[in-house]
Amino acid sequence: MKSKCISLHIFTFILLVCITIPYTPSYSQTQNKSTSQPVKYNTKEKNTKPISTNGKNLAAVTDFVDVSAVKAYFVIADRFKVHQKPSAKEWASLFNSPVHAMMITAGALDTTKFKHAMQTVYENGTTNTPTDPELAHHLKYQKLEKQLLAHISFLESSSIQQNIFNYLQPFLPPRLLAKNKLPKQYYIFYGNEDATAGPGMVINDLLLSYKIDGYKLGILSAHETFHAVVSEAFANLLKDGFSNQDPNAILLYFLSNISQEGVADLIDKPALTQSGSPVLQEMKALTENETILSKQYITKLDSLLQAKGTNIDYNLLFQGFSKNGGHIPGRVMGQAIKQAGLLSVLIRSVEDPVSFFELYNQAIQKNKSELPLFSEISIAYLKQLKERYFKQI
Repeated sequence: MKSKCISLHIFTFILLVCITIPYTPSYSQTQNKSTSQPVKYNTKEKNTKPISTNGKNLAAVTDFVDVSAVKAYFVIADRFKVHQKPSAKEWASLFNSPVHAMMITAGALDTTKFKHAMQTVYENGTTNTPTDPELAHHLKYQKLEKQLLAHISFLESSSIQQNIFNYLQPFLPPRLLAKNKLPKQYYIFYGNEDATAGPGMVINDLLLSYKIDGYKLGILSAHETFHAVVSEAFANLLKDGFSNQDPNAILLYFLSNISQEGVADLIDKPALTQSGSPVLQEMKALTENETILSKQYITKLDSLLQAKGTNIDYNLLFQGFSKNGGHIPGRVMGQAIKQAGLLSVLIRSVEDPVSFFELYNQAIQKNKSELPLFSEISIAYLKQLKERYFKQI
């Protein structure tokens, strides 16, 4: 799950075009990522009619699981394997699928390059591992095609929705959690082993899902679903009338990313960092030196808050005050809150990042931890922002 993804993550581009939230960090980031500040856009899906090819219904859409894109992907792969040219209709069934359509609109998916990569792998039978990460990912799909097709069928009939709901119950208040309102899960060829989320949708790379869902069904999706739900709740928490250029609003979006990761990592990381985890090495890379780095970022962030967040750029917040899109320091802060027995208090207003930072300070004092505290000046400033920018929960 090494993140080739992104000097800007693929989904960052989508968010810039489609969702009224900032960047929601992807699951598998292992290095600092930057993003652009939030802009508003429309997330309504297009109505796509099922396309039948060789007797197969490619829509494969339920109310909760959408595997239409990966089914379309393998139909095209079958064409190339017998040296046939995929039809325009077959390509349309892939590129008009909801997630790919957003990616294309946002300029995050080059269809010409994608077509060439598929042809190179499936028609030419490439056996050597390519240096291009996306091409290498196609090759993984080729080698595991039988298993991935079986996984598609499994997802369509699995209890993943119930599992996700069960995983989320300890981490979301009842007002934000209803099984019949959980965001739809989209499974696609993502270009790398990754997953991410925005309001109303979770995007999973099929190969990563195959690895993790065979180990703990729904646990990765629960992490990302938490982001989808809380991102939307945070956007609704903000009072109306503030510009996306407002530096304080931008700061609050950034703090929301940290607080979200602080809770979301409590959902899946305990299981994924155990021996036997299919992504154990990736988890070790993700958490390497996290305590040392968290101390540094918390101290820097405290200085920024004492200076009242002086007009800092959204990109620079991610680059200079966190790592892995907020996983560091978020995960360490969330663990401290849980250790202090304050998690249930946090969950009551889980979309409020100011509450997260206040409870972190209480946790450090209660735990007598060596982690740094935020200063009284910083906490007072956050409370001022809360009063000015947030509605009552």
